[in-house]
Amino acid sequence: LTLVIYDGTGSGGAAYHVHTLLLVYGGRKSGFVVEQVRNASGSGGKKTARGTTAKSSSLSNNINNNNNHSNHSRQEHNDKEAKVEIYVPPLAARHIPALLDYIYGASPQLSTSNAPSLRYLANRFDIRELHSEISLKFIPRDLELHTAPQYCMAADDLKDFELRDRALNILAERLDKLNNGNLLREMSPRLMRSLVQCERLNAGGNWGLSEKVAMWLRSRDELLSVRKTGQFDSHIANINNKNNVQNTPILPLTDEDFYWLTHVQKMPEISPYEALFYLNYGSINFPQVMNEVGSGSLKSRCFAAISGSAWCMDKFLPHLEDLGQKQQYDHHPSHHPQKQKENNPSLELYECLPLDIKVQLLESSLVGAKKLMMEREQHGRGKDDTNRDMQLSEELMFKKLKEASLNSSLTSSSSSSSSSPPMKVVVLGCGIPSANGIYIYNPSSKQDANIANIGAATAVIYEKEAVWNQQRVTFLLYSTAAGQYYTQYKLSMKRSESNQILILYNSPTVMGTSSSPFLGGRQGNWNHHDGSSATIPEKGWAVEGEGVHPPPQFVGKLEQPTVDGSRKSGSEASIRHHRDSLKRSV
Repeated sequence: LTLVIYDGTGSGGAAYHVHTLLLVYGGRKSGFVVEQVRNASGSGGKKTARGTTAKSSSLSNNINNNNNHSNHSRQEHNDKEAKVEIYVPPLAARHIPALLDYIYGASPQLSTSNAPSLRYLANRFDIRELHSEISLKFIPRDLELHTAPQYCMAADDLKDFELRDRALNILAERLDKLNNGNLLREMSPRLMRSLVQCERLNAGGNWGLSEKVAMWLRSRDELLSVRKTGQFDSHIANINNKNNVQNTPILPLTDEDFYWLTHVQKMPEISPYEALFYLNYGSINFPQVMNEVGSGSLKSRCFAAISGSAWCMDKFLPHLEDLGQKQQYDHHPSHHPQKQKENNPSLELYECLPLDIKVQLLESSLVGAKKLMMEREQHGRGKDDTNRDMQLSEELMFKKLKEASLNSSLTSSSSSSSSSPPMKVVVLGCGIPSANGIYIYNPSSKQDANIANIGAATAVIYEKEAVWNQQRVTFLLYSTAAGQYYTQYKLSMKRSESNQILILYNSPTVMGTSSSPFLGGRQGNWNHHDGSSATIPEKGWAVEGEGVHPPPQFVGKLEQPTVDGSRKSGSEASIRHHRDSLKRSV
């Protein structure tokens, strides 16, 4: 049997003389060849519907009398004119010898370079065992980030769209981890567009895609340059011949390709590190794309990236300084522009820009510099205001602590029975710095009509006077009923000049009533009710309403000193200890 393979290159078919017994009746037979032989026996060797021909006068007798093994051998010997023709893509045609080796009993030597072609041939020739071994065993193990580009390109050439999309999805999901542009440089613009438009794309942050596309453009141009100079052929060709791989032709990049690769929907922001590259590359190769106007155009996005980044604007300083020091070049060779370009490649990109883009870039940079200065000043003022608020809040807090401690001492000295010290709760790690600190139980809080309505009728309310956004406020920590048997604590804020109360944070829901100020699940001086009282959750708080992230990282009670002669000194030591820990946390 003669197997003729056409690859569409116009060089004529490649003939392989094989044994009919193995291809039609062997353990690794080809279902495609069996079907062609049967069709040929029924049509007298005429052209089949698949576009292949098979000529044999007595081969039909072999199929009809397939129980007679001697007839099979004799027929294979006599039928020298039997022929099957088939067309396969050029990439698959190069692996026909490996396919025939498998049919003749050899173990398949699978690799990243030949697996897509052998998978295609196994499907085309209907060799199901080989197809299953490649598709279900080898490819799932071998297909990962660094092999996905090769699988994608090979499957696209073979029109194996299932394997191509599978490789594209893996590449899109892990594109943020790909840092080697050489892996993508042979991918066609059409495949790159499919990758950019993939729903599972994860390029890594807002700037990630612009950096990956720029990396692909650079590596692609480097490959084109190397192939033109002939430096590529000597070493790489030997490797490709050894692996039975041919150099993939580099298809030209059109205006449409560049437009969709950098479209605003997929690339809304340009990396400041690549903005000059895109301006230079687009101006030289795709002026029509760069002439577009509007906030969504590539040129506008590049200007926004440069003018909004201090890093980019700093790149212009050496260049602008050189303009005023031209007289010093002869005396200081190290100041020569060429030396500056070697130290700062961005200067060369800037100098190659068209004059009109240079002017627009400098104008945009001036506006951006003014914006950055205003933002820094505003940030500095805001930071100063925050520090001032924290300082004033600490002063108020320690003042209230001393007053509460003094009142407790006076009450205990005037009363015949000892009185419990004031109950206190500490809040740490809150996104509102002024809300961090020590909260004191105020029995008179319920007399305020506005405060009385925020919690349960018998709930305990802890207060902390502070300054927030240059305004005097009172932070409140109290419990609310969450059903018949559950309680939730909230941290709110009340402005001094108004009766408005804003909820900032809430705790997880806990089991128990909210009538007791007892915390932490322990009974002591603070517990005036039974053990069913709800505890204040130390962690798990969440932002609610007007709160600022993050929520409190810890909310807990302060241990109280024993009610004896050492209570006063113990209280002062406790205050100093929590003041130091609070300062460290802030």
